[in-house]
Amino acid sequence: SIATEIAGNHYTVLAPTLTLGISKRRTTLDCDALHLHSMEQDMQEIDWWVNWLTGKGYKKIILMGHSSGAVQIVSYASSYKHKELTKLIALSLIPLSDNNSSHSRDSNKKALKMIESNDKDIHNFTLTYCIENYSAPASQYMSYAQWDSARILKTLKSIRLPKQTIQGSVDISNSYNLIDDIANTGTRVNIIEGADHFFGSGTELELYDVIMQGITEK
Repeated sequence: SIATEIAGNHYTVLAPTLTLGISKRRTTLDCDALHLHSMEQDMQEIDWWVNWLTGKGYKKIILMGHSSGAVQIVSYASSYKHKELTKLIALSLIPLSDNNSSHSRDSNKKALKMIESNDKDIHNFTLTYCIENYSAPASQYMSYAQWDSARILKTLKSIRLPKQTIQGSVDISNSYNLIDDIANTGTRVNIIEGADHFFGSGTELELYDVIMQGITEK
């Protein structure tokens, strides 16, 4: 794994699995699983681990996350300030909601109406790759869905830490404008040719090399 490779270069690596509302979670949550977690809870968990590291005496912490995890670290770095945080590395950073998608627009409209009427029932929404089958209460869903491209770009621009995003060329074939916009926030953008969202198809070594360059550069 990437974590093992980085640790093999004499870096301390902490790779916690966020609970997403499930104690001792070890597997991913399917779209149609019950999602009772929120972005706010995710940030609190990240902060717990950052405080744990600083309590152990670590002075330089780099946050790295993949896909929705990349959005979580962007959200965290904009809300929590620690002098020990030195950099963000976001892998396959994508908006969690797409205003150009009728599925997303309809889901957001439904969720906001539910929140306004204090409806706390479970409904199906659209979130990233989960099309009309993300099962959650409206408020929990909106805590993620509000992270569209506009909010991500605005937040990246506000973060003063060094920032880097690593994207696969296959994953961004329809998103080059977004990649240009990310670069304009002061975020370093690396594109790995031939890589998909999960950096498969033999691109793992190049991903590792780019990550290590990001970790070691001053």
